[in-house]
Amino acid sequence: MSKILQGKELAEEVLFSLREKIVKAEKSGNEHMPGLAAVMVGEDEASKLYVRNKKKACHKIGISFHDYRLEENSNEEAILETINFLNNDLAVHGIIVQLPLPKGFNTEKIIKSISPKKDVDGFHPANIEKFTNFLHGDIKDAGQIMPPPVIKAVISLLEKVEELVMGKKAFIISKNEIFAEPLLETVKLKKIDAEIIAPDKVGRSPALRLSPPARAGGVRDPSAHPDAGGKLKQADIIITAVGVPNFLRGEMIKDEAIIIDVGTTLVDGKLVGDADFKSCEKKVSYISPVPGGIGPLTVAYLLENTVRAWEIQNIG
Repeated sequence: MSKILQGKELAEEVLFSLREKIVKAEKSGNEHMPGLAAVMVGEDEASKLYVRNKKKACHKIGISFHDYRLEENSNEEAILETINFLNNDLAVHGIIVQLPLPKGFNTEKIIKSISPKKDVDGFHPANIEKFTNFLHGDIKDAGQIMPPPVIKAVISLLEKVEELVMGKKAFIISKNEIFAEPLLETVKLKKIDAEIIAPDKVGRSPALRLSPPARAGGVRDPSAHPDAGGKLKQADIIITAVGVPNFLRGEMIKDEAIIIDVGTTLVDGKLVGDADFKSCEKKVSYISPVPGGIGPLTVAYLLENTVRAWEIQNIG
């Protein structure tokens, strides 16, 4: 029987600690409380849900939340102008752009436009460089870096089973280099033999593997079989961040593998992970659920970065 790698309990501990810090600042007469701004473009239902979850967590611990919504047909300049305004807003200490953006937007350019000191997602090149330098010991003060919350969430779950993962083989399934490359370096420092594998190298391309009804939560295409005897069978640990529901199935993995599911998709109003939980749970030793695994931890660490940014900008 597999064991579930829950993130909720640790996330609550992080949020409780942040709330205590904010309350202490309020009692000492600090008039400038931390503020987080979220910029969202379009009407994607999954993105709306993620923004609501962040807003709810902010209100829970005393962070002011600034919600900026732009129309689907907004141009890139409108987003850049919004970010520039927020970069100069003293009430805002952290800025996130809810991804993915609609087609046609230069995501890298938009991320770079966020002031590094307010980039609480931690993916600005300057912050990635600092994070990498910290991992290699070139920066000693952890308080001066913005570790990407999703990467910190993955590592936190791996640390729960640290005795089982050291020296093991891991695959990171992702085509997002901004996320995958720093995660790879971080995982390797845990003495894990890790590599990145593109989703289209795992059997067939995700877009081809699922029939249209399956992409909407329906049946799988019976003519499209995953590469059950392929490369993933070598992996002791699989970190999947594809964003295709039920992409990873039990027949694709080895017995007693550990799965960290980062991918989330909204299907019929419910969050679904990359891993087909029903078929994978029977084979793995540990698996993180969706929802309840990486998600709550990522939000908690996002707010941790927001409070850190607030301290740096206002307290020093």
